Amino acid sequence: MPTLKNRSGCQHCRLRHVKCDQQEPACFQCIKSGIECVGRYSTKFRHSTDVGVSGIGKVRCDYHFAENQPWCKTPRTLNFVDETGELSTFYDQPFPDEAQNSPSTSSAFASHGSSATSVPAQTPASPLDPNVSDTYISPSIGQKPPFDPASCSPTGPSLLGLNPHTPKDVIRTISGCGTEDFASIYLESPIWPLHDKQEAYLMRYFVEKLAPWFDLCDNAKHFAQVVPQRAAVCLPLLYAIFAVSAKELSRTAVFDEKVSDQYHQMCLEYMIPAMNDTATIMDENMLAATVILRYLEELEIPLAGKESQYHLFGTHVFISAQERTAKSGGLRLAAYWVGLRQEVYVALLGARPIMPQLEYCNIDRSFEPADEGTWANRIIVHCAEVLRYCFGDEAQSVAVYENLVEYCEGWEASKPPSLTPVYFKPAEQGLIFPELWYLNDAAVTGCQHLHLAKLLLAAHNPKIPRLGPKQRIAMQETDELIKNEVKIVCAMAESNPRTAPNYVTACTAIAMGGDRFTDKKEQEALFAILLKAEQKMAWPTLKA
Repeated sequence: MPTLKNRSGCQHCRLRHVKCDQQEPACFQCIKSGIECVGRYSTKFRHSTDVGVSGIGKVRCDYHFAENQPWCKTPRTLNFVDETGELSTFYDQPFPDEAQNSPSTSSAFASHGSSATSVPAQTPASPLDPNVSDTYISPSIGQKPPFDPASCSPTGPSLLGLNPHTPKDVIRTISGCGTEDFASIYLESPIWPLHDKQEAYLMRYFVEKLAPWFDLCDNAKHFAQVVPQRAAVCLPLLYAIFAVSAKELSRTAVFDEKVSDQYHQMCLEYMIPAMNDTATIMDENMLAATVILRYLEELEIPLAGKESQYHLFGTHVFISAQERTAKSGGLRLAAYWVGLRQEVYVALLGARPIMPQLEYCNIDRSFEPADEGTWANRIIVHCAEVLRYCFGDEAQSVAVYENLVEYCEGWEASKPPSLTPVYFKPAEQGLIFPELWYLNDAAVTGCQHLHLAKLLLAAHNPKIPRLGPKQRIAMQETDELIKNEVKIVCAMAESNPRTAPNYVTACTAIAMGGDRFTDKKEQEALFAILLKAEQKMAWPTLKA
């Protein structure tokens, strides 16, 4: 029976150049790969025989355009290339169950043993080679080693028969195509189990230690539960996880930093070309890989200094492209919120509005009943609006300022009881911070961003007199307000230590308002917060 040609498959099938059965709500290929089946393209081209051809009678066209229609300049002679035959070969391939006896490129990924044979004999030593002592994982200060280095010798070939030192040409040989071919980012079947113990450890480290940072406001815990399974078939996502885990381990334990750099580079070889493809930047797995790489970059941004621009543009490309479709939920929405929270963080440190200027078109900013994560996301978006007011190009009008203050007050008054501390104790004699106990991560995250917004609004109050004795009094009152907001944000981190990212938010508050503190005991308490963030999250706070 001849294979039916398919010209209108889902975006993932078209991207991977495989046949799509166009089933609803998800096609066979997307179900098999465990990814969301994104809808079909709605663009259609209409052929017409009414347009004349130069040299054959009078040119006539049945299309009508506005008088102000812009036109691009083209040369007088155009050459058209017919790629119909080449494209047809991509969509005429049978499903895997139709070609069980046929060789496929997935065999190179499914069989680690055959992949290993493609690696030259002089491949550099694995990062777990017992002879390479500086790559061992050993205890950092006050920590036990996560596993015994002596027992961590490779039990099989590294991922796809590679280790992070594998040359680029070997990657092309094993994958069956050049790394620039974006269709190779997805494997035909999950790569589990991994045969390299270090790679398996990096994956487990991400799930146990790093995923909670991404899932702060996500009840479904997509980065802990969904992302690892997606990474089993999506190479850029897998490499991003390995890179960020290796980076943090290199900062908290004796671990070779080059391992992170190599996985990072392998990931970028897929990510950078993807930015030029409209369908690819709509891929939710690529968005997840982008925010993971953004986290890796944040580990290099000091509290006082210029932010890196290396991966910043890529983050904006993926977030902007998916803003309007983020309402679909799932991993796409979870990754979008992480990306927005990351952008707010770097904007706070850089004293600038967030980029790009998002429309928040699908974001619920009401005070209607919702879960804790939704309430936290509402105030994070408002914090982005406050940043736009404080550091944007528009004039700081009193009316806009009052609206921003009013939203903070409304959010605080309307928030559910689950966002109220279950225990509160004012700072006692000799103590700097009060105690505020919360029951979930989203509550702490939301309340911390509320006070960050109030801190910014206090510093950019347009009602403060410019001159005269009242100006000095108002500035003194403003300094006290700022110091109080910094203390509250730090108290939330100290009172809820199980959520390490709270310390990073506290460090952000210290970076913005710490210069107001002149008392030595208060300065020492703030420095202790910075030190804990360095130890718990490997955050570059001591570079400030």
